[in-house]
Amino acid sequence: MSLVVLLRGVNVGGHRAFRPSTLVGQLKHLDAVIFSGHLVRPDIVRFVSVLSHSPRSTPSTPMSFPSTGKWLMRILARESRFVVRLYRRHMKVIGYLGTLDRVFGVPVTTRNWNTITAHC
Repeated sequence: MSLVVLLRGVNVGGHRAFRPSTLVGQLKHLDAVIFSGHLVRPDIVRFVSVLSHSPRSTPSTPMSFPSTGKWLMRILARESRFVVRLYRRHMKVIGYLGTLDRVFGVPVTTRNWNTITAHC
């Protein structure tokens, strides 16, 4: 049986960053592997967010940010504690990535869709 570990608030780039490959090396005795995969479109990133517990509010989906004009982030669907989202590769999207915590009112951990499908 495979297990997936989601680490919240981990810096994966830059100085003093968390290095997944180092962790995999340290956990080699458990047959740990690095996640892999590829994007369907290079300008769109698919990802899944896991709500820490049942949400305080349940907004209807789909939902786009910003609400008018060309979307930068889109919430496609929610099933239980899982939320499927897309975002465009654009500098302005950074301002929308933390929105899900506020929209649902609970802490959220997010992983790339390829990470999820690699172990399902």
